[in-house]
Amino acid sequence: MTRRRKRLIAAAVALPLVTYLVRAGCVRFNRESVQANTLVGRTEGEVRRSYGQPDEDWSGYHPLALDVPRTLPPGPIRTLVFAPRGLLHPEGGTLWVWVAERDGEWVCFESCWFADGVVY
Repeated sequence: MTRRRKRLIAAAVALPLVTYLVRAGCVRFNRESVQANTLVGRTEGEVRRSYGQPDEDWSGYHPLALDVPRTLPPGPIRTLVFAPRGLLHPEGGTLWVWVAERDGEWVCFESCWFADGVVY
Protein backbone atom coordinates (compact mmCIF):
# COMPACT_ATOMS: atom_id res chain seq x y z
CA MET A 1 0.00 0.00 0.00
CA THR A 2 1.39 3.36 -0.97
CA ARG A 3 2.02 6.16 1.47
CA ARG A 4 -0.61 8.33 -0.24
CA ARG A 5 -3.23 5.59 0.02
CA LYS A 6 -2.49 5.12 3.74
CA ARG A 7 -2.96 8.85 4.32
CA LEU A 8 -6.28 8.82 2.47
CA ILE A 9 -7.51 5.89 4.54
CA ALA A 10 -6.35 7.56 7.76
CA ALA A 11 -8.14 10.77 6.76
CA ALA A 12 -11.30 8.82 5.89
CA VAL A 13 -11.28 7.28 9.36
CA ALA A 14 -10.21 10.38 11.27
CA LEU A 15 -12.56 12.90 9.65
CA PRO A 16 -15.83 11.32 10.88
CA LEU A 17 -14.32 10.83 14.34
CA VAL A 18 -13.16 14.44 14.59
CA THR A 19 -16.51 15.64 13.25
CA TYR A 20 -18.35 13.64 15.92
CA LEU A 21 -16.12 14.91 18.71
CA VAL A 22 -16.55 18.52 17.57
CA ARG A 23 -20.32 18.04 17.30
CA ALA A 24 -20.46 16.52 20.77
CA GLY A 25 -18.51 19.46 22.14
CA CYS A 26 -20.70 21.97 20.32
CA VAL A 27 -23.86 20.29 21.52
CA ARG A 28 -22.58 20.41 25.08
CA PHE A 29 -21.40 24.03 25.03
CA ASN A 30 -24.06 25.62 22.83
CA ARG A 31 -27.05 24.04 24.48
CA GLU A 32 -29.11 25.22 27.40
CA SER A 33 -28.38 23.32 30.61
CA VAL A 34 -32.09 22.63 31.07
CA GLN A 35 -34.75 22.13 28.39
CA ALA A 36 -38.36 21.82 29.43
CA ASN A 37 -41.29 20.30 27.56
CA THR A 38 -39.54 19.54 24.27
CA LEU A 39 -41.26 16.14 24.06
CA VAL A 40 -44.84 17.18 24.89
CA GLY A 41 -47.30 15.43 22.59
CA ARG A 42 -45.00 12.54 21.67
CA THR A 43 -46.09 9.02 22.46
CA GLU A 44 -44.15 6.78 24.80
CA GLY A 45 -43.20 4.65 21.79
CA GLU A 46 -41.71 7.65 19.99
CA VAL A 47 -39.72 8.62 23.09
CA ARG A 48 -38.44 5.06 23.57
CA ARG A 49 -37.41 4.84 19.91
CA SER A 50 -35.32 7.99 20.40
CA TYR A 51 -33.91 7.32 23.88
CA GLY A 52 -34.16 3.55 24.43
CA GLN A 53 -35.48 1.89 27.54
CA PRO A 54 -35.94 4.15 30.56
CA ASP A 55 -33.70 3.67 33.57
CA GLU A 56 -36.76 4.23 35.76
CA ASP A 57 -40.47 3.68 35.07
CA TRP A 58 -42.62 4.71 38.02
CA SER A 59 -46.40 4.66 38.37
CA GLY A 60 -47.84 8.06 39.19
CA TYR A 61 -46.42 11.56 39.05
CA HIS A 62 -42.99 11.79 40.66
CA PRO A 63 -41.85 15.41 40.82
CA LEU A 64 -38.44 16.56 39.73
CA ALA A 65 -37.21 18.50 42.74
CA LEU A 66 -40.16 19.91 44.68
CA ASP A 67 -42.07 21.41 41.76
CA VAL A 68 -45.49 19.77 41.45
CA PRO A 69 -47.90 21.22 38.86
CA ARG A 70 -51.13 22.71 40.17
CA THR A 71 -53.15 20.44 37.90
CA LEU A 72 -52.36 17.07 36.40
CA PRO A 73 -54.09 15.33 33.52
CA PRO A 74 -56.89 12.99 34.61
CA GLY A 75 -56.29 9.25 34.57
CA PRO A 76 -53.19 7.12 34.98
CA ILE A 77 -49.79 8.82 34.90
CA ARG A 78 -46.27 7.40 34.74
CA THR A 79 -42.86 8.97 35.24
CA LEU A 80 -40.00 7.79 33.01
CA VAL A 81 -36.34 8.67 33.57
CA PHE A 82 -33.72 8.22 30.84
CA ALA A 83 -29.95 8.68 30.80
CA PRO A 84 -29.31 9.45 27.10
CA ARG A 85 -25.91 8.14 26.00
CA GLY A 86 -24.14 6.95 22.89
CA LEU A 87 -23.53 8.20 19.39
CA LEU A 88 -27.03 9.63 18.98
CA HIS A 89 -26.95 11.47 22.30
CA PRO A 90 -23.49 12.94 22.88
CA GLU A 91 -24.98 15.58 25.17
CA GLY A 92 -25.68 13.00 27.92
CA GLY A 93 -27.57 14.37 30.89
CA THR A 94 -30.83 13.09 32.36
CA LEU A 95 -34.27 13.15 30.79
CA TRP A 96 -37.51 13.00 32.78
CA VAL A 97 -40.71 12.31 30.85
CA TRP A 98 -44.22 12.30 32.32
CA VAL A 99 -46.85 10.44 30.32
CA ALA A 100 -50.61 10.16 30.72
CA GLU A 101 -52.85 7.52 29.21
CA ARG A 102 -54.98 8.89 26.36
CA ASP A 103 -57.18 6.62 24.25
CA GLY A 104 -55.10 3.55 25.08
CA GLU A 105 -51.77 5.25 24.37
CA TRP A 106 -49.28 6.91 26.72
CA VAL A 107 -48.60 10.51 25.66
CA CYS A 108 -46.05 12.95 27.10
CA PHE A 109 -47.58 15.95 28.87
CA GLU A 110 -44.36 17.22 30.47
CA SER A 111 -40.64 16.62 30.01
CA CYS A 112 -37.36 17.97 31.33
CA TRP A 113 -33.83 17.30 30.12
CA PHE A 114 -30.93 18.61 32.18
CA ALA A 115 -27.19 18.42 31.60
CA ASP A 116 -24.82 16.45 33.78
CA GLY A 117 -23.81 18.62 36.71
CA VAL A 118 -27.17 20.42 37.03
CA VAL A 119 -28.45 19.87 40.56
CA TYR A 120 -32.10 19.97 41.60
